[in-house]
Amino acid sequence: VGFNFPVALSLIHYIAAWVLMAVLRALYLMPIAPPSKSTPFSSLFALGAVMSFSTGLANISLKHNSVGFYQMAKIAVTPTIVAAEFILLRKGVSFRKVITLVIVSFGVAVATVTDLEFNFFGACVAIAWIIPSAINKILWSNLQQSGNWTALA
Repeated sequence: VGFNFPVALSLIHYIAAWVLMAVLRALYLMPIAPPSKSTPFSSLFALGAVMSFSTGLANISLKHNSVGFYQMAKIAVTPTIVAAEFILLRKGVSFRKVITLVIVSFGVAVATVTDLEFNFFGACVAIAWIIPSAINKILWSNLQQSGNWTALA
């Protein structure tokens, strides 16, 4: 559509989400469990910073690459999460889940392989986006489990 400001798009995204959540909360349509008092501010700040960085890089990747290449990079996030949790957190993964992950990743790769247009800068941004996106999901999962948060929290 010719909108050439991917970081501004991220800002618009977060403002719109915040306003919508505030409206839903004011109308008592969305039960929001407040973060636990035991959750350190540094953890919440780190999650917010990584989430914002990840979204910005995703939008920049979409600006410089085709949707197919973006989807291929997005596919790489899940194996990165599994590998990072295995290496850093010693979290095991069943053989069945690994096979399922390989099959799903292969299926999406085949479905999007016809639309792989990218340039060197776009590819570097897409690769750089994978790491903070995986960290975002790992941090969120750990905070959700340690604080007994709901998905809407």
